[in-house]
Amino acid sequence: MRVGIVCEGITDFVVLEAIAGAVLADRQPTFTLLQPDHDRVRRPGVPRSAGGWQAVRAFLEAGNAQL
Repeated sequence: MRVGIVCEGITDFVVLEAIAGAVLADRQPTFTLLQPDHDRVRRPGVPRSAGGWQAVRAFLEAGNAQL
């Protein structure tokens, strides 16, 4: 099973990978970091305050995440 993880930083990835790995241990998951580049998340016209989960959601809704 392939699992993509989107997060804001590498520390988040380590934690989420450990949690998902424990929950899905019987399926022998492999993990891929789908951490969008800062430039790909920030789009013209998007205020700086719209970062974090809102920017990640916009990144995913735009179809940019590929496993």
